[in-house]
Amino acid sequence: DRRGYVLEANIPISVAEDTSDEEKVTFLKWKEENEIVRCCMIAAMSYDLQCQHEQMTDSRAILLHLQELYGEKSRTARYHLSKDVFSTKMQEGASVNDHCVKMISCIEQLASLGFIQDA
Repeated sequence: DRRGYVLEANIPISVAEDTSDEEKVTFLKWKEENEIVRCCMIAAMSYDLQCQHEQMTDSRAILLHLQELYGEKSRTARYHLSKDVFSTKMQEGASVNDHCVKMISCIEQLASLGFIQDA
């Protein structure tokens, strides 16, 4: 709980040599706490997710990536895209090429969001 601040702020890249000792201590403390939070996050993941995130050094970046994968927005996007794929019909006299390009685009977007369709 007291380490949650590392998930809310961007990681400082480094500390300049002319910074005060207090700022250097703050930076080092932030790095330590970030590593603790990162390790806890990775330990709580499935093996597949661990493999995806083990090279990430910023706990906030891991959180943002997980939100992209599993957040409400991606679920809603998958729903709307799958609805488009299954309900889209080619209009009379429309170009077959344009229709196919639209369908392929929707299917590729679904794949990028992790949508898996059973055969």
